[in-house]
Amino acid sequence: MRKLNKSKIKWTIREVERRNVGVWTIAQQNDITPRWARELPRKYKDKEIVLKRPGRKPKPITEKKELL
Repeated sequence: MRKLNKSKIKWTIREVERRNVGVWTIAQQNDITPRWARELPRKYKDKEIVLKRPGRKPKPITEKKELL
C-alpha cells in the first residue's frame, strides 16, 4: 500500500471513470487496493483535490525548553 500524490489520484479517478481497464488492474498499477481505487472517485466527486502536509503539527519551543 502506498500514499498517492495529487497526479496519481487524478489519473486513478480518470481511469476508473473511463472503464477501459478494470479496477483491479488500476489498483495493481498504483499499488493500492481495488476498494480504495473505487472509493477515490466517490471521495473527490466534484471537489478539488487538496492534500494536507503529512505528519504531526509542530509545537512551538518555549523559553524553558530552549534553556535546557
